[in-house]
Amino acid sequence: MYKTFIIILFLGLLPCTAHAQNTLADDLATARKLAEDQKYDDALTLLKKLQDNNPDNVELHLAIARTLSWSGNPDAAQIEIDKLSPVYPVSTSWTDSASLLR
Repeated sequence: MYKTFIIILFLGLLPCTAHAQNTLADDLATARKLAEDQKYDDALTLLKKLQDNNPDNVELHLAIARTLSWSGNPDAAQIEIDKLSPVYPVSTSWTDSASLLR
């Protein structure tokens, strides 16, 4: 009886715990919204925190580059794009990679 109660209690809490966790896609959407609202520092802070846990994620590199570009820092954005060269075949020319930042 006691074991059944513990299992039911655990299962009752499980959906709440799972629902409270954001997915990477949710966090990317939040970062994009922050950037669109011109809260570039907040967006970059979130993106770099996500990148710590996902260092090879192409979407994160592009999101960081896009945010840097939107914030008026195209040189830093190009550096971020250049990090993708081994993973994602793009030219190292800013004009060629600019389409990735829209």
